[in-house]
Amino acid sequence: MHPQTVFAKTPKGVIELKNKTIRLPREAGLVFLAVDSKTKLAELAQKAGIPEATVSAAVEKLLADGYIRVLAERPAAPAAPAAAAASGDGDIDLDFTSPTKVAE
Repeated sequence: MHPQTVFAKTPKGVIELKNKTIRLPREAGLVFLAVDSKTKLAELAQKAGIPEATVSAAVEKLLADGYIRVLAERPAAPAAPAAAAASGDGDIDLDFTSPTKVAE
């Protein structure tokens, strides 16, 4: 999993936390509480106050049990499409957001 991945709590996780029926190991519970739909995987260890290796294992368990889900993953590298367009390989660029592209 990429360090820039962001997680969100699932309805199942929120309901079980509210009803106090969620049964997690201490580390997984701390990671679950640190998940806020904004914090990246790389920052969860600091926010939860546990080692990074433990966070990875806890995240895997929480994902497998359905308590959290991936909200946003690392964005795809934009360099590859830009390089293909610049190479002039014969593909038509349909960029209608730029006045100069529209004029072409």
